[in-house]
Amino acid sequence: AVDRMLANTLHNQTVERLDAILRAVLRVGAYELMSQKEIPARVIISEYLDLAHAFFSGSETKLVNGVLDKIAQDLRPDEFK
Repeated sequence: AVDRMLANTLHNQTVERLDAILRAVLRVGAYELMSQKEIPARVIISEYLDLAHAFFSGSETKLVNGVLDKIAQDLRPDEFK
């Protein structure tokens, strides 16, 4: 379910072709957005963005932010009104 959600959000890339660390960050972040409803989506996105910055300095961090933000808005639209 997590990989399907990521694939729908990535459009031009497949989950399997992502860097292993980037793939792991996105998978865990998406899973947490799905399962940890008591934690605000923006907090989860911020935490995984910080994690991405620990490993990447390029466009990967923008990808993490964009993908997790899109997933959060799809899963928790009330938090973004």
